Amino acid sequence: MFPKEPTRSYNSISLEKWFDYIQIDWEELFSDEVLSDARKLYLSGEVKGIELSEDAATIHYAFTRKDLHYSIVDWMDGSFKIRSSTSDTKLGHTIAAAGLYEIEELVADEISPISIELEQKRQTGDNSSKDKRIGRKQNSASQREKRTQRKLILEFFGTDRGLTLKTWWLDKFGNKDSVFASDSEAVSESEREKIVQLTVLTREVGFRFRKEKGDFFLSDFEKIAGFFSHAKKRWESIFGSFSLDQGAKEMAQGLQEIEILGRAESAGRSKMRMNYQFRLGSELMDLKDAQYLTKYSKGTHFIKGKGIISIQDEQSKAIKNWEISFDEKNLKEWPRYMLYSLWLDKGIQFDLAGELKRWRDRLLKNRKKHENLQYSLPSFLREYQAEGVAWMQHMFNNGGHCLLADEMGLGKTLQVLTLIAYCADFNQSSIIICPASVVPVWKMEIERWYPQLQVQVLKSDHLPKNEKGVLWLSSYSLLRRHVDQVKEVAFEYLILDEAQCIKNPLAKVSQACYALDGKYRLAITGTPIENKLLDIWSIFNFLMPGLMGSMQEFETALQSGNANWISEFSNHVKKQISPFILRRLKERVAQELPAKTEVDLICPIKGQQKIIYNAFLNKELALITDESGESVEQKGLSLFTLLTRLRQVCCDPGIIPEVDFDAEESGKIIVLLSRLNEDFDGIKKRKVVIFSQFVKLIDRLKPVLNKHFPELNIYELTGSTRDRSLPVREFQEDPNSAIILVSLKAGGTGVTLNSADYLFLMDPWWNPAVENQAIDRVHRMGQKMPVFIYRMITKGTIEERIQMLKSEKRELFDSTFKDVNIVKDIHEYFGNLNNLVALENPESKETSEVKELIK
Repeated sequence: MFPKEPTRSYNSISLEKWFDYIQIDWEELFSDEVLSDARKLYLSGEVKGIELSEDAATIHYAFTRKDLHYSIVDWMDGSFKIRSSTSDTKLGHTIAAAGLYEIEELVADEISPISIELEQKRQTGDNSSKDKRIGRKQNSASQREKRTQRKLILEFFGTDRGLTLKTWWLDKFGNKDSVFASDSEAVSESEREKIVQLTVLTREVGFRFRKEKGDFFLSDFEKIAGFFSHAKKRWESIFGSFSLDQGAKEMAQGLQEIEILGRAESAGRSKMRMNYQFRLGSELMDLKDAQYLTKYSKGTHFIKGKGIISIQDEQSKAIKNWEISFDEKNLKEWPRYMLYSLWLDKGIQFDLAGELKRWRDRLLKNRKKHENLQYSLPSFLREYQAEGVAWMQHMFNNGGHCLLADEMGLGKTLQVLTLIAYCADFNQSSIIICPASVVPVWKMEIERWYPQLQVQVLKSDHLPKNEKGVLWLSSYSLLRRHVDQVKEVAFEYLILDEAQCIKNPLAKVSQACYALDGKYRLAITGTPIENKLLDIWSIFNFLMPGLMGSMQEFETALQSGNANWISEFSNHVKKQISPFILRRLKERVAQELPAKTEVDLICPIKGQQKIIYNAFLNKELALITDESGESVEQKGLSLFTLLTRLRQVCCDPGIIPEVDFDAEESGKIIVLLSRLNEDFDGIKKRKVVIFSQFVKLIDRLKPVLNKHFPELNIYELTGSTRDRSLPVREFQEDPNSAIILVSLKAGGTGVTLNSADYLFLMDPWWNPAVENQAIDRVHRMGQKMPVFIYRMITKGTIEERIQMLKSEKRELFDSTFKDVNIVKDIHEYFGNLNNLVALENPESKETSEVKELIK
């Protein structure tokens, strides 16, 4: 049985050092008696361990478990010096010599392939290999060199797998003998030195010795090119010339860089075909080699007849982006917009056929000139709005899809509806998908501006079925539930409002939107999403799949700790998508805006809020309409109480004593937070005033705003504010974005808030004069910006009816609303009180808990 090997402790540097040290004839340092004893220790396996440092070797030896000794061999001044733990000099030298035999074996195993015969013997458990090696050591130098000297022959063979090195001994008679064959004749000392030298050099280059074949192999083509470029001459000076087959000769030309040419040709109105050509010098590569490089595009490759070819990282990334985008979809023709996916990639030179070049130039020119349209747009559009309609139509006419990202208040809804009203061919349906709270807003705007449009609201029992000329409205939540049915419909216009709702690409609602079929795709958002790369990727994956490459690249960029790379990647993305985004800020179109823009924000009422509204309504209405013989004037006070309660429920039922309600479930507060997110989600400083008649609402709003906008200063001005000038001054002078909550009583007069440009009226007032006082706090002398005023009106409630009365019978409200004679006028206008206060579509039923609340 082969003796147990000693433990070995070393690293690559120390091993290389000792590889050099043992080249000296170290046996001459010891007596014949010491060498004889050392061989016995070595062969018997009594050396327990060796530890190699760069300049010393420690050899451990044990007679018994308790009788332990070691010797240290130091490399000093070109020779070995020996120290030992035993006072017996002979024993110390014997341990050292046995250790050097072990080191020779270690070096042979780990570095030099010369010990194949030794390895084969060890595998059969034969100790004679050690005897042979020791026997060779015993021969004198003169005896070893008596044999006729042989020449070391190197032969290189190149294939698409790598470079192979075969080695031979050639004697003076022309006989060849494999250097590493198991039956190869024993080597002389000078031959051994050549093998050792070859072994070191092959390791430096990166060759791997293959024991089973007795040759060296290198598979890294970049290292192969480096070998021929930098190491070949040195090898020739040591070993003489060596032979190369044709493949190796081609490799010897060194690393060659390739040019990638993208040839794009038109394939219909909005499609194109794309082919790659690879050019090496002045020669184009054939199709087979080009296909190979396209498939294995990364790194360095060997092409038979051409040599070693390098594809740069940027070239590889460009091809990878392109192939990932569309190979998985098995597309042979690609949308023309994909030119912008690679147009900015440095790794590819594009050659556009004539029609595609004209298309690219056309896409970027005359994009906003509505004079070029074949029809006249309505006069109520502002100039920038007409330009927005023209821009969208221009993009669609030229095979692009687009993102309308105008700032809040600039009329994105009107622009989109005008596009549909004037540009749709009505042979197909179109669909607008938006948050549930915004569906009533779209419906109201359609009725206001384009009542001729045929509108249907998507419901669980009312789904689209390829009707002609229908404009569908759907919430994101309903789409997610019914996507399997909706995705079967081929829409003309497929529009996402509040497109940031699909910012998570993996969310089910995002996946549902990706699955829809639309000839023209449009995303709408007032949020400046250009600083949120993953949001951009998700929206453009809806608009133009493939344009932005893979999601993995975006995630890698976002997770990178390299700020320069992230900045470079972000700039690249912005350039890529800029042709497909239109964003105007209020300041840029200020000359077209009136000094004051008033907008009614329609807010939903649903769930528990709707139930509470109905509960209060039913209770109080029963009291008011009780046939008790009271006069209208006497009933007036009860009516006002009812109206106030219903208005409070519209704002937030939680402001009514004893009603437990989460403020963030209120339809108004949901819409308010959504608008504020648009307003503050950017680098532009904004100031916002929020007015309410109900102080309790202000008390409940403040913690909600602090939660959602922790970075903002939020000021408060109510009747309990001791020094009214303090919060006003701090708000006015705040250099950053800020919000101030103001109650009607405290801020109705004598307060200037003209640093704000947005005003939200949480609960519209009956008296226009009071409402105007609040508006005048912001829109007054010193105001340098257009002001946007938003009235928060709850859909289908008393608020919507009163707002209608204010616009249609303004004289009714010219006097103070406390005049109870107004009850008579209300009766005359609505026919009965129920028509004024009843909730539209009261689908929900009262629960016992709600009934208990309103007792």
